[in-house]
Amino acid sequence: MNRTTRPRPFPAGPTKTAPGEASEAVFNRPGVVTHGPSIFATALKSTYQTFSAGVYKCDAADGPLDTDPYDAFLYMLSGSLTLASEDGTSLAINVGDAGFILKGWKGRWVTAGLVTHYAVYTNGGAER
Repeated sequence: MNRTTRPRPFPAGPTKTAPGEASEAVFNRPGVVTHGPSIFATALKSTYQTFSAGVYKCDAADGPLDTDPYDAFLYMLSGSLTLASEDGTSLAINVGDAGFILKGWKGRWVTAGLVTHYAVYTNGGAER
């Protein structure tokens, strides 16, 4: 199939997720991906499937995270997250913070309770 005629799973044109939409209801629509204690509700996939965006939530967790083969951007809506790198450094991301996790990063994803954030993943991120 030619790239210009690829069917789109989402409407063409601008899209948004307003703060009020990042509630429980967003996790009941099509496109939800679940991995253990985490859920990603897809709001958009790019035309050529190179990235996806949506709302992510996770209950308390402490587990390994390997971002190969994707990059991730997140904007924290609730809770807090600590990213503990294999080299012993750590980064706290709190409500209102934006964070980036680059392809190939390895470490631990640590949350004390429920967290929600807007997320954008390059190809292969949320669908893993």
